[in-house]
Amino acid sequence: MNKTNRYEESILVEKEGQPILRDIYQVFWPDHTWIDDVRGKDPQLYGLDHIVHFKGNNTETVQAKIRLGNWDDILLEYISNDVTNLPGWMESPMLCNHFFVLMMAGNICYWFHFPSLRNAWNKYKSEWIKLGEQYKSGFGKRIAKNPGYNTVSVTVPLKILYKEVPLYRIFRKEGPIWK
Repeated sequence: MNKTNRYEESILVEKEGQPILRDIYQVFWPDHTWIDDVRGKDPQLYGLDHIVHFKGNNTETVQAKIRLGNWDDILLEYISNDVTNLPGWMESPMLCNHFFVLMMAGNICYWFHFPSLRNAWNKYKSEWIKLGEQYKSGFGKRIAKNPGYNTVSVTVPLKILYKEVPLYRIFRKEGPIWK
C-alpha cells in the first residue's frame, strides 16, 4: 500500500496528539516532575520526541508515533529515504528507551520498551520484511511517498509484538481518563 505523506497533515496530527500523550505519560510515570518536548531534526533522527524528568536528575527518553486510525499492527520504518538508502528509525542509532504509539481513532496507546523492540527487530527483521512484501499473516509493506523519495516500512501485527517484545503495556481511554 502506498500513501503520499502530507507534511501539513502530519504536523496537525502531532499537535493534536501531544496533550493526549502527556496524559498517558502521567499514568505511566505519575511521579515525573516535567516533560521536555524535543525540537529540531537532529534529535528526531535519534528517536527523541520527549524527555521525561524526575527528581534527582533522572530522565526517561521517548519516541512517540501518532496514527489517526485504529490498527492492529505497528508500523516499523526500515528505510527512511530509498534514493539515498538512508536507514529508517528501526535501523538507525536511537537514544530513546520508550516507544509509544497512539492510535487516535481507537483511544488506545501502546508502549514498548524500545531496547526489547529493537532486539526483536534484529532477530526477526528479515522474516518480517519478507512477510510484509508478501502481505502474509497480517504483515504488510508500506511505502510512503515523499517529494523525491519514498519511505519504506513493514506493519507488524500487535499479536506478534506481544509475543516477541515481553515489555509492553496497553493504555485505553475510559471516559475522560487513560488507564
